[in-house]
Amino acid sequence: MLWMLGRKDAREAAQLNWRSAEIVICWLCLIGSVAGVGWPIDAARAQNAVAARDRLPLGAIYTPQATTFSIWSPDSDDVKLVLDGQALPMARIPDTDQYADVYRATVPGDHYLKRYNFLIRGKTVRDPYGVMAEPATNNNIVMDLSKTEPEGGWAALPMLAEREDAVIYELNVHDYTADPSSGVAAEKRGKFLGLVEHGTRVDGRPTGIDHLVDLGVTHVQIMPMFDYSSCPPSAGTDKDSLKDQGKAANSFNVPDPVNTIHWDLRVQHEDVYNYFKKTIALRRAHPAFRLTSWEAVNRDITTSVPRSDVVVNDIKSAESEDVWKETIVIYNSGNEFKFSLPGGNWLVAMERSQPVDQERSVTGSVTAEGTAVTVVHQ
Repeated sequence: MLWMLGRKDAREAAQLNWRSAEIVICWLCLIGSVAGVGWPIDAARAQNAVAARDRLPLGAIYTPQATTFSIWSPDSDDVKLVLDGQALPMARIPDTDQYADVYRATVPGDHYLKRYNFLIRGKTVRDPYGVMAEPATNNNIVMDLSKTEPEGGWAALPMLAEREDAVIYELNVHDYTADPSSGVAAEKRGKFLGLVEHGTRVDGRPTGIDHLVDLGVTHVQIMPMFDYSSCPPSAGTDKDSLKDQGKAANSFNVPDPVNTIHWDLRVQHEDVYNYFKKTIALRRAHPAFRLTSWEAVNRDITTSVPRSDVVVNDIKSAESEDVWKETIVIYNSGNEFKFSLPGGNWLVAMERSQPVDQERSVTGSVTAEGTAVTVVHQ
């Protein structure tokens, strides 16, 4: 179950100027794709190294001696490579645990900067893994990525014990720092360099990348960007339909007062920020909220529907070595609901969808507020 975190007032606040950086969290007791921070665990490092080694490269992998072209085509085996105007056959490679229906061709020779695309059922398609495209065409360009390596190499990826330990934040590069309130140097605003500038503040509170670190984010997903003014004629659509409401074809590079984040609202809506931060921290602290397999979900979670608009998940937290013995999560999409608790003393960790600063004790039953999540534990 995917649940967009946020009370009604939090969502309304987010719609003002935070919606270009929403966090969608696969929440609490269900298998999620976010939470926690990365830990440099040797076993995890070894596991990640094996995964990187075994990962099947798609796209165009260049060497001066030969270039290997690969594309995923699950619906058709009529797949060809067009390299520098010449159509070449592609063969399906054996399926692996990571990939299936992949077609590949290795072409000897030095093909640096040559144009290429694919033919699938006779239709020309760009390489979805291509790293360079020729404007106003369906052509990709073969690139030597060793020429783009930064001096000293790329920073090492953070090591995660499990993929569920990632906290993923989606943003638009331009909108994230374009406004002066971001605190980013004027020449870097709205650019990649602005996105990685540290030490920025608004009224003493972190902005930019420091905001993400303070929030507990481990990974950033950059929203798509594309120069729609360079769409080829074969796109088969009216050029005006590819422009934004301001008739700009390159809208990702146009000042946009609607989507641009105004960081001074970071102070005004401190409660929204604290809400996300506390919820991320809560999930990070409890392994029972980050189950890593369906076997664990089936083993540890019992789901009931005591009312048509109420779902309750009872989690055997101790099974995942959590400090909590048992956790009950109540999702209430309707009116107030009184839930009868099993015997013993229970502590309220979240009510009205808000992680509490001071847990209170309840016995016998707990009141789950309407359109909110309640969490209790032993």
